[in-house]
Amino acid sequence: MKRSIGIIFFLSVILTLPLRGNANDTPDLRGAYVGLIGGVAIPSPLPTTVTDNTDGGKAKVDISMKLGFLAGLKAGYRLPFADRIFSAELEYNHIESNTDTGKKYSGTSVDTKITGDLIMLNLIARQPAGKWHPYVGAGAGYAIIRLNDVSGVSEGAKVLSLPGQTLGAFAYQFFIGLDYDINKNWYVGLNYKYLITQSVSYTVTGTDTVTGTPQSGTFETQFSSHLVMLTIGYQF
Repeated sequence: MKRSIGIIFFLSVILTLPLRGNANDTPDLRGAYVGLIGGVAIPSPLPTTVTDNTDGGKAKVDISMKLGFLAGLKAGYRLPFADRIFSAELEYNHIESNTDTGKKYSGTSVDTKITGDLIMLNLIARQPAGKWHPYVGAGAGYAIIRLNDVSGVSEGAKVLSLPGQTLGAFAYQFFIGLDYDINKNWYVGLNYKYLITQSVSYTVTGTDTVTGTPQSGTFETQFSSHLVMLTIGYQF
């Protein structure tokens, strides 16, 4: 995580410098804008502590995740001071990713899906001149994270079945991007983002599929992901 934040900070310094050739361009004085977002989620392994509530046993494991997707929308306003360099933005994203069932943990694979619905408030610094607009930003908000039904499979047999659960958590993000003005109103953009949430703890109960005995377990984990996104939007 520290390495990712360091890279973003370095690129932030580069991207916020004035672009050569644009020094005499008229700053973009448009204010409000909206955008549709779509892209790829590259989740980090989930650092998970699993507690067996029947005997108190604990195990720590990093659960591998597959590539996922995201879709969302945003609306913002470029603040009128400082030639509209700064923007305030409200963003919604829906993210989904499945566990990598090809990975085994003590001989057992884990099959579940993580979904997240996030409302984020962002602050952005943007190069206002010209058609190309590099920018950097950071945001914070709230994530509703759902852990879908969890299945554990060992040697082809289901050995674990636990129902899913939904929890909320604080989330924050750092990002860099580049927008291009197609014409006076329409723009497209490419964006990289690093997203991380607070730790969440799911306590779920179920039944051992082999013995039929009740099961209770706690999954404590933290979701983080690299996101690569495309935006198409309209500015007023």
